[in-house]
Order: sequence, then C-alpha cells, then structure tokens
Amino acid sequence: MTKTKTEKPIEESKSIEAAASSVSLAINKMENKSENKYYVVYNGPHPGVYNTWHEAHRNIVGLNVAHKSFTSREEATGSFLDFQKKQKKTYAQTITTPLEEVPEARLTVLGKLPMTLEKQPELKKDIESFLQDTKITPEVWFHWSNLARTDSGRNIEAIRACAVDRTETGSKFNIFPGADPRMVLQLFLCGLIENIYPSSNLLEIKNFPESIKKAISNYRKKSGLADRPIFIKLHSSITDWEENDILLPYHLIKLGPSSKKMELGEQKKSTCLPPRPVNISELHHERAMMLSQILFEVNKIEKKTGAKIHHATTKVLIRSTTSNYQEMTDEDLEKSISFEANFLSGNLDVSTTTKIKYCKLVRANPHHQCPNCLVEADEEINGEDIEDY
Repeated sequence: MTKTKTEKPIEESKSIEAAASSVSLAINKMENKSENKYYVVYNGPHPGVYNTWHEAHRNIVGLNVAHKSFTSREEATGSFLDFQKKQKKTYAQTITTPLEEVPEARLTVLGKLPMTLEKQPELKKDIESFLQDTKITPEVWFHWSNLARTDSGRNIEAIRACAVDRTETGSKFNIFPGADPRMVLQLFLCGLIENIYPSSNLLEIKNFPESIKKAISNYRKKSGLADRPIFIKLHSSITDWEENDILLPYHLIKLGPSSKKMELGEQKKSTCLPPRPVNISELHHERAMMLSQILFEVNKIEKKTGAKIHHATTKVLIRSTTSNYQEMTDEDLEKSISFEANFLSGNLDVSTTTKIKYCKLVRANPHHQCPNCLVEADEEINGEDIEDY
C-alpha cells in the first residue's frame, strides 16, 4: 500500500536558519577550540599533560587509556598528579596482568562523562538533555571513531565491544553483554553503534533516555522474549556541530529475537583503517550517506509489512516485525510516515553543509521536496557553485 504524507508530524523539527557563512564560522570555531585546552593522558605508555589535542591524540588512539581536557594547565597537572598517587601498578604491569585480576580495566573513560564513576544517578531526561550533559565534542567523537577504525579485536574483552566496517556507514561498534553503560551511551550519542546484544536485564542501555528503555523493555515482555536474547539493530547518523550547537544523530532502531548467543571470539575484523585527525569538515558526506541509508530503510516500512512501532520522536523511531506479519495499525503507520517526512522534506536537524550533500544523494526520490534543492537549482542557474558551502 502506498504511503501518504501526514499533515501533522509528531514533533516539530527545528527550522532551517543557518546560512553558509555560519557553517564556515562554526568549523573554524571547532578547529580552534582546542587551543585553550590542556589534555591529560592518565595511563598508557605515555601518560602526561599535553598542550594540544594533536600531541595527546597520538598517545591515545588505539589504546585502552583514559583522558580528559582542562581549561588551565594548573588544573590539568593537579588532576594528573592526583591520579598518579592513587595508582599501584605501572602501565607495563597492568597490561601483563590477567583481566580477571583488574576488572576496572573493562571501562574506557573518554572525554567528560555525565557523572562520576562511583555514583550513577537515575537519568530520566529526554535525549537532547542527555546530549547537553555528555558534551560530545569533535575530539570525543573522533576518539571513539578512531578506536573503531583501528580496532583489530584486541580490546574486545576489555570493553565488551568490537568494531565493524561498512562502506555506507563507516566504522561502528557491536556491543555485547557486560559493556559499560556509560560507554554505550556515549557511542549512542556519537551515532557509532551498529548492533547491541544486551544482557537479560538490559544493563548495557540503563543510561539511555527513559522512553527508549521503556520501549525496549515492553517489547521483550509483550513479545514473550523475557528469557531469550534479543538484538537491537541501529541505523544511525553521526553527531553534527554548528556554531555552538551539538546536533544529535537520527536513529532508526529495529528490535528482534537473536538467533544465537553472540560469542566474542567470533567478532574479528579482517583489516584495520588508519586513524583520522580531528576535522569535522570531512564528515559532511559521511553523515549524508548515513541519513540517506535511514531514509532507504524507513521507506521499506509499509502497512502490510507487519511492522510494530514501539517509540517515535522526531529523531528516534523504534520498530519490530510481528511474528504473523499483521498489518500495521493506522496509528503506527502515521508515526512511521511522520518520521520519514523529515527526510523527504530535507527539514533535518543537521548542519547546512550536511543538508545540501544529503539532498544531492536523495533528490532522485520522487517524493523528495526540500528548499535546499530549490536553492541549489537557483544558484546553478545564476552560475554559482554550491560546493562553496
């Protein structure tokens, strides 16, 4: 059955206000932001205080180490010295000790976490509020991305996750039972998760927005899967930045019963990709590819496909497939159409440059109508080059 557009989306998307000059200014701000910061590498083979992210990054990427940024050298040095006083083992001793004897090594602390390691308050905020708390800066995003790109499986036991490489979506993580919830939340906000294979108590997603946790928990209960392993498949875009705003990724999430228990030993990458320097201007095409992939996947949802919608907002749609492929309810169909409408209209909460590159990828869709395409057509007629954006 052919879908029709809904007249009233579930939530109103943010209006398109950013101009091309604003994007250029935002990129410059992001690239120069690290000049006033000092970076502490707490452990690893080269711990210390570094004046630039470039220096610190070389001693972090590909290693299971902790780091954090500070706005003053005094604060950074004090934090580093306090950490060193509490350590009983050198890095060489730690990496040669069996993992069972150092369970704390299972946590990789990257960037500024929303809470301390000792206390884990209940978080019942919407996903946008989570983003403000966790501060997914370009430095944090590239650290996780480079960890995925350079992963060869050596960190799989430590972080209970492994990376997979896809042409369409780049390098992302598969998450396994026992992964630290704080790490999983950060990867979710970065848009760097491909699959989650949670434990029976869903501990790995305990820091997710309450509405998402509730939707997944209810799916397990109502589907009779409380005692069976499930998978959480994500089609996600990646974090975006414009001026001082951190723009949350889009997520199309599919739930289903897992056919078998995933074994860590089976998860190995055949190749490793080189790390990338922090440069957000190189992510626009990659992000646009992921957005077009979400549109492709959501376009498959039709009334007769047996899809069940468990949660829907402007940026998150959670679905499953009914066992007997019953037709979708009109309410669920409307939720799916409303989510898709954002992608067809081009009214996406992403940077202006990403919007333009996304429109170039999906303009062949007969239902795609957005102001960005009209602007580009006008400027091409006037002899202007849209790539100047």
